[in-house]
Amino acid sequence: MTNGLGRSRRVEEALTLYDEMRTRGIAPDLYTYNSLIPNIGLAGMVEQAGRIYEQLQLLGLEPDVFTYNALIPLYGTSGDSDHAIAVYKNMMVGGCIPNVGTFAQLPNQT
Repeated sequence: MTNGLGRSRRVEEALTLYDEMRTRGIAPDLYTYNSLIPNIGLAGMVEQAGRIYEQLQLLGLEPDVFTYNALIPLYGTSGDSDHAIAVYKNMMVGGCIPNVGTFAQLPNQT
């Protein structure tokens, strides 16, 4: 449901649903986080997407290639290439194997 709301550009509603889930003791799963992060970022809420990523980690969920592939372009397109590269490095340190999409989204290094 959060994914459908986010893809429909109803990001505030998706965040409200996410908060309601947590309030009711329903633990969001990795799919929920992986749908929220890119949709929030596409709405221009890059910092909020980063906070959602931090909450995912605090819950002990292990980010996967989809999580990282959602974060990297958000930082890259917002002008924060250094943060995008840092996310990629964290991905590698964490043992997550990048895919073709990961490499395609990395900002160019000059």
